[in-house]
Amino acid sequence: MMMRNLTLLLAVMLTCCTTTAQTKELDGLADSGEQNLPISQMNTDFLYLAAVQAMENDNPSLAVGFLKALVEKDPEAVLPRMQLAEILLQAGRAAEARAPVNELLSMSDLSAEIRNNVRMLQVQLLVLDDKQDQAIESLQAILRDTPDAYPARLMLVRLLTAGKRIADAQRSIADGLKYGQSPQLYHIQAQLYIREGKFDKAEKSLTTLMQLEPDESGPVLMFSQLALRLNKPVKAENVLRHHLVNHPEALGVSNALGRLLVEQNRSKEAIAIYEDIAERTGGNSDVLIALGLLHYQDKDFEQAAVIFRRVLKQGKDSRAAFYLAACLESLGQKDKARDMYQRIKNDDENFAMAQLRMAAMDLRAERIDAALVALRQLIRSEPNMADAYSLLSAALMRKKAFRALLDETEPALSLENVPVQLLFNRAAAFEGLKQYNEAAGQIKKLFTIEPDNIEALNFLGYLYAEQGVQLDEAEKLIRRALKEHPDNGYYLDSLAWVHYQRAEYDKALAVQREAIGLVPNDPVMREHLGDMLWKSGKLDEARATWKDAIKLGHEDRRSMQNKIDKGL
Repeated sequence: MMMRNLTLLLAVMLTCCTTTAQTKELDGLADSGEQNLPISQMNTDFLYLAAVQAMENDNPSLAVGFLKALVEKDPEAVLPRMQLAEILLQAGRAAEARAPVNELLSMSDLSAEIRNNVRMLQVQLLVLDDKQDQAIESLQAILRDTPDAYPARLMLVRLLTAGKRIADAQRSIADGLKYGQSPQLYHIQAQLYIREGKFDKAEKSLTTLMQLEPDESGPVLMFSQLALRLNKPVKAENVLRHHLVNHPEALGVSNALGRLLVEQNRSKEAIAIYEDIAERTGGNSDVLIALGLLHYQDKDFEQAAVIFRRVLKQGKDSRAAFYLAACLESLGQKDKARDMYQRIKNDDENFAMAQLRMAAMDLRAERIDAALVALRQLIRSEPNMADAYSLLSAALMRKKAFRALLDETEPALSLENVPVQLLFNRAAAFEGLKQYNEAAGQIKKLFTIEPDNIEALNFLGYLYAEQGVQLDEAEKLIRRALKEHPDNGYYLDSLAWVHYQRAEYDKALAVQREAIGLVPNDPVMREHLGDMLWKSGKLDEARATWKDAIKLGHEDRRSMQNKIDKGL
């Protein structure tokens, strides 16, 4: 574990970079033949300047070689040893770093500042050796001697936090803030308060942090996220907008504001935000994708398609290809959409979704067998794709292949997120097989995901009514659905059937006639009306109604004809 920013050595090293004069001196030494000598015979001036230049050229291995040779020649060299230890620690070469650190610690004439820097190097060695407790003790010792040693304080707080010693970390932060307002300490303090659920204190820390760093976006973003977590979207929006007034170039803040507006379904405002970001980023593809999706969600498919085409002009992008195909599909350009979906390669992240969309297109076009082939192949390659199972269930439902539907979608029930529509279709399949208890079980499982699903409320109520059981519960369920959709003919049909099963034929007829007025061409609802008429003694009207059910395409013509001939 490397804590480079927790030491003062970097600052020290920066003061040692070669000046123009030093570079000339180095060149002069090289010209004098020094560079051609074995490294052990080079003088200390040349070795030091060469090491510094190697560090500037990002060649730490070469710098280590020069510094090792230098410290061997000069047993009292302080700065080179510190630099050597620092470079070795950065490279994770702790074993080699111990020697220069120990040599420095043995020197008695070091200044207090330099000795603390060396002690910090020693702490890094302890951390690399996974001796966290000893490292913490060493840091505490440094702070007892020098309470305002900021790098030691910061490293101590981080080690305590990593060790989940939150209370100790908070105390150390409070002690450190007595010696000066530190943005980093306030930042960590706010994070710890959030972890502890002390949101009011976290808000105060972040407010102070924003005052200390008015030009930084990080505190603003953190404050807005906290406000959203506390269900204060107005406060989150205000702090973002306030920062953008003085810092319109803060893209991260603009992006956060855009996401907030999207979550609030304020698409027009979000579009304006992302258009501005797109302009200022020169058409960044990720920003354009977000902008295109906003237009897509706003049902402005033509503008969305323009944006996705712009992304594709910048280079291949499977996301843009997929979303462009979705736009074309929504615009009714099915062939172009399919062609675009087919261009997405099987190693692209959107390949599976493209296959799913094409299967859905086949299903809508009543190419059910083609959809089934595609979906079964997709599930073989993507066995955890819940939406594929859901669409498969819809295709098999169209074919009334109830048993196949139940068998083939069984594996999906073990997925982490089972689609509601899949459970509904499985319930309908069980109902089609007259397995009513199993159908009710699927609906009850659906309610654990969406307890107020209107279709499911009506379906379960109808299941009970069909069996003539739990009729009071059935009525409650159906009336909950009707409260949301009072003009739904199918829900009224379910309620009428509850009355029928209770032998409340007058009530049943009144409700069923209302249902037929809303859905005049459903053959099953006509059958139900005929049954109610028969039980009400209106035999001729009942027979005429059953004949209407046949004309409307009732699937069980034999049953209908039997009712016409023999009655109930």
